[in-house]
Amino acid sequence: MTFEEAFFEINTSKEKHRISNLLRELSLLEPDSNYMDRVKQLAAHKTPEIRWSATGVLANYVSPVLEEYFKGIIQSDADSIVIVNAIEGLGLNGTESSVELLMEVFKKSRDGQVRGTIIASLRSIYLRNALSEACRSKLFTFIGNSYPFFQGFWNDIKKAKPASKLNWPETAAGQLATNNLNLIFGHSDEIDFHIQIEKMNSHFIRYINVTAIYKTGNSPFSKYYTPGEFYLSENKLFDSLFDKTKQMRPDAYTAQITGLIDTTLIPKLTGRIEMWHALGTMPFSEFETNQATILQVLFGTDRDFVVAPMLTTGIDRLAGNPDKNKYIDFVIQKWENCKVESFKIKNYLAEQKINS
Repeated sequence: MTFEEAFFEINTSKEKHRISNLLRELSLLEPDSNYMDRVKQLAAHKTPEIRWSATGVLANYVSPVLEEYFKGIIQSDADSIVIVNAIEGLGLNGTESSVELLMEVFKKSRDGQVRGTIIASLRSIYLRNALSEACRSKLFTFIGNSYPFFQGFWNDIKKAKPASKLNWPETAAGQLATNNLNLIFGHSDEIDFHIQIEKMNSHFIRYINVTAIYKTGNSPFSKYYTPGEFYLSENKLFDSLFDKTKQMRPDAYTAQITGLIDTTLIPKLTGRIEMWHALGTMPFSEFETNQATILQVLFGTDRDFVVAPMLTTGIDRLAGNPDKNKYIDFVIQKWENCKVESFKIKNYLAEQKINS
């Protein structure tokens, strides 16, 4: 399917579902600039299904004229799917002038998809543009940290209590006594550890999380793709480790939680970090021989649908590896095995090979 073939059918079809399906197929292809205006016309169609699919295609385009176009949709449209697509389009086309609008929409919206897409697009705008110091300051205040670790918005890093590598257990015990755990400390010059419990409610713990956050460095991006943050973490479902009861308040399990983190979660996470950093210099032949063990240590599985996005997100770890292109070919094959790879990811990985 090409844009020309799709539009030949679109121009002769009066069936809204067929037109919508054709547009969805085009969203998987690299945009053809010759058809951008035609797609924009369909984005103004009175049929919601066609508008949804057309704005989804437009979100893949990269063009200076699209920033104001998408901002106009966000400010005037009432359809949440169309708005989400426009916000996604700003991730590629937005500049500093879009940051304020996106933050305002986030504060007013209660739609989870709208809010999640805004965080992703703000991160993309941050990475893809040279923002002024004033804009960066507002953005860091909004996100709640200055790593920048945008994923940290959802993990309440802005509320994390500073601790140290030596005293974090005491800090954790003090927090757990008040039915809470959210602290951060420096693991190394490159990495901070964030320790947090995720609660279903005030009386029931869900997950215990220890996350390794890389403090500096911005991952590379391509014309069509901006990868998310790379981070490693250890997460344990609380009731898989301790006896499940109707009430599992953190303050009732202080010693168990700090012991679990200290003797199990942090050592396992440290092992993951060491393995991840070893890939920076590891010959591909060595990786290939031991890949099942290496992937199990890194990601807890060797399943393609987990390995492919994780390695794509962290591909810059291999920047100085002489076998970088062999690793990238391995990642591309993982995506092909999943049968969900998009032109964006193919384009991105191919560009990383060129930039060796």
